[in-house]
Amino acid sequence: MSEKSQILNYKFDINAFSPDVYSKAIYIIDKLKQNGHVAFFVGGCVRDVLMGIQPHEIDITTSATPELIKTIFEKVYLVGEKFGVCVVNVDGKDFEVSTFRKDAPYEDGRHPSFVTFSNPKEDAMRRDFTINALFWEPMESKLYDYVGGLDDIHDAVIRAVGNPVERFEEDRLRIIRCARFISQLNFSVDRETYEAIFKIKDPLKGISVERLRDELEKILMTQYPSVAVNVLYEIGILKKILPELCAMRDVPQPPEFHPEGDVWTHTMLSLDVAAKEIRDRDIILMWAVLLHDVGKPPTITMPTDKNDRIRFNGHDVEGEKLTRKILTRLRLPNKIIDDVAYIVKDHMRIGKAQEIKKGRLKLIIANAVFKKELDLNYIDIMASHKDLSTWDFLKKEYEEFKKQQQLPKAIIDGEMLIKMGYKPSPAFSGIIDKAYEAQLEGIFSDEQGAKKFVKSLKIKTESKK
Repeated sequence: MSEKSQILNYKFDINAFSPDVYSKAIYIIDKLKQNGHVAFFVGGCVRDVLMGIQPHEIDITTSATPELIKTIFEKVYLVGEKFGVCVVNVDGKDFEVSTFRKDAPYEDGRHPSFVTFSNPKEDAMRRDFTINALFWEPMESKLYDYVGGLDDIHDAVIRAVGNPVERFEEDRLRIIRCARFISQLNFSVDRETYEAIFKIKDPLKGISVERLRDELEKILMTQYPSVAVNVLYEIGILKKILPELCAMRDVPQPPEFHPEGDVWTHTMLSLDVAAKEIRDRDIILMWAVLLHDVGKPPTITMPTDKNDRIRFNGHDVEGEKLTRKILTRLRLPNKIIDDVAYIVKDHMRIGKAQEIKKGRLKLIIANAVFKKELDLNYIDIMASHKDLSTWDFLKKEYEEFKKQQQLPKAIIDGEMLIKMGYKPSPAFSGIIDKAYEAQLEGIFSDEQGAKKFVKSLKIKTESKK
């Protein structure tokens, strides 16, 4: 770590911030200063602006204690009072405001046993990486760098503050954060910092499932997600978190469909295609990208003769089961689990879209997650054989569907079947589905045609007559 400590005149372009967020953060700084306290923008927001990235949030650090902060602002939530952390709400926007502190030893791998409120330099020394330990005073336009963070941003280096082993032992989530910053910022890691990771005996000690999940999701939304995933594999953490994903390594694929290589290589390429080319990607899509082929390792069958090929029969169904298992283990919301599992299970059917009947295809397209299925199909193709003919077909069908806004109401329902003389039974559901598909295909468009279609089916239900 650089020993250079410097205070620079450094005027930021306020347009580098979101105007609404910036004005409210300035309000907090101004109020703190009016009450005799020192206050700075700190951490990732300072780092991002220095790199030309607009931050979504602004964190603030100050000499004021939580008790004093509560007397200055109307809406204050003491989320970590004994650690000097609170949330100040300004016109509906939350800002994390922390007090300068010096940490005592971390006994649980996450929290210091106690803290001592201190000064900016000591506060900088207890932070994770030098690039996150910069302070900016917006009123005086001064940049405070006590740990060489400015040089490390310039050199594109991730370096732990002080002793890296101590920083990682204090909070082992910093190891995963280190991997995230590599893929988020496209930085390299300082050798001493990287080597320290391998000296941590229990790298997941003290990390809750929720914190782990949140960090994984941040990784999936970075610019180069495969980089962080590969780093986590190299340092041995990924096998503890996602052993099902690690099982993809060295699992071969038929070269005629996957010239890029094994299942792991395909998945890593898919992550980066999504990050680079899907403008409106979200976490549901990215989980689906990560896990869409998770069912391949347990379902692989090798060729039995020269005319055969590597196969993964049923990997979509197995993938759905594994996806549910993994995301449940990581405690994701049920709605997200259901959506991701559906996309994983459906991705092979989508790949054969041109063989699907028009009515069934319209029902598939009407599903709320279809746009994500369409995106996954593009990603899957671009990370393998690059034949976009199926995706072009699907995209055209999707554009046509959007013009219609919604599907027509089904003509055949249970009430009509009963009126036609059929006794209610479990077969009703299948009859209604077939009839609706036929309606969407244009086989009939009115009640008379609908009844004629139903009568043409070999209905396995008794008539009441």
